[in-house]
Amino acid sequence: MIHQIRREKVYQRRAYALVGEFLHTWSNMELCLHDAIGAALKLDSLMQFILCANIQLRDKLNLLRTIVDVSDIPKGMREHFAKGLKELTDYSPVRNMMAHDPFEPNPNGDGVIFSAVKAKGKFDLPPIEWNIQKFQDEQKIVAEYAKDLIRLRDKLRTTSFDRSRITRLITILSPVTIHSSAVLTISSPQDRQPLAPQRSATQKPSRRKRGKRTQVPQRKV
Repeated sequence: MIHQIRREKVYQRRAYALVGEFLHTWSNMELCLHDAIGAALKLDSLMQFILCANIQLRDKLNLLRTIVDVSDIPKGMREHFAKGLKELTDYSPVRNMMAHDPFEPNPNGDGVIFSAVKAKGKFDLPPIEWNIQKFQDEQKIVAEYAKDLIRLRDKLRTTSFDRSRITRLITILSPVTIHSSAVLTISSPQDRQPLAPQRSATQKPSRRKRGKRTQVPQRKV
């Protein structure tokens, strides 16, 4: 009985360690993602922390994919980075499973069983089992994403961006266009007349005192 309890505790600690190690690898990858965004937007560390703390993972990836699309990185490399970011977007449910779904050690003590909750129209708890080898393989995938993000960060530090796609928008929003499409009358300070004092709602209009009219006598005919 005692040996069984000890064995179960060993299995539990191993399961916790496997999940924790995967999440640690994932968090390091996300730091590389933040660095790539900061490099593209020319942010200092403080601004990078503030921005990335307020953006969900999917939005970060969409942001970076768009930045890559308008960069002057060679086409082949752009396609490579865009493909990797899209794959990372599709891979993110794995991280959600690690962070949110209940889990327990498998009966052999060499892996973890997750209870993935599916509740879109129908409810189901399909068990998903990962052994030690599966964890190691998946961590290598995440580590490769991190390496690719580091390469992308280094490219974005020196890249420029194609602004020709927004030429029309810039033209629409430019001050020259605004001034030419609208008639603005600007008076000089000397031309401005002082405004009449405002009268409160309860204040009655003042009446000017009138003098008595002088009656002119009519002549009799």
